[in-house]
Amino acid sequence: MKEKELAYKLEKLTIEAEKAKGLFLSLETSLLCGPHAVENYEWAMIAITSLLSDLADELEKIKEDEFNKLRRERAIEAREAIEKRDYEKN
Repeated sequence: MKEKELAYKLEKLTIEAEKAKGLFLSLETSLLCGPHAVENYEWAMIAITSLLSDLADELEKIKEDEFNKLRRERAIEAREAIEKRDYEKN
């Protein structure tokens, strides 16, 4: 993933995290101060859990992709350093 794509993806995920936080805070207030039974909020809790799970999955994928990219770059740098050293010996 290119830097620009990564920045936009992280921005999108940040917005999703803010949405989840807002939903959670609203739900918390409703549960603690609202006149309704907890059972009335079951689907809201399921929705927040789903949103947070999707967010965590996306972040995990980005993390793995970026670490794999870093490993590839380091392997290339190491290979180039070895080739340079071998060339200078000859």
